[in-house]
Amino acid sequence: AAAVSVGDGAPGDHVVRVEVRGPDGALRAGYSRNALAVRGRYDGVVPLALNDAEGVWTLTVREVAGKVSRTVRFDVTN
Repeated sequence: AAAVSVGDGAPGDHVVRVEVRGPDGALRAGYSRNALAVRGRYDGVVPLALNDAEGVWTLTVREVAGKVSRTVRFDVTN
């Protein structure tokens, strides 16, 4: 889940860019997308394949208009 914070009041709807990179640092376009954060909240799933590479993957969510982003890393093991 990702949330957009605003300085004053409740957040509205925001467009976010979700980008997924594999352990090699290459963008995985099939897992990346633009999405709508309704009332500032986006819940999504990265449906990795059973044969995706093991290692540390990176997921970045960026609010498109304000260009604020957050990156997290996650481990994939088989």
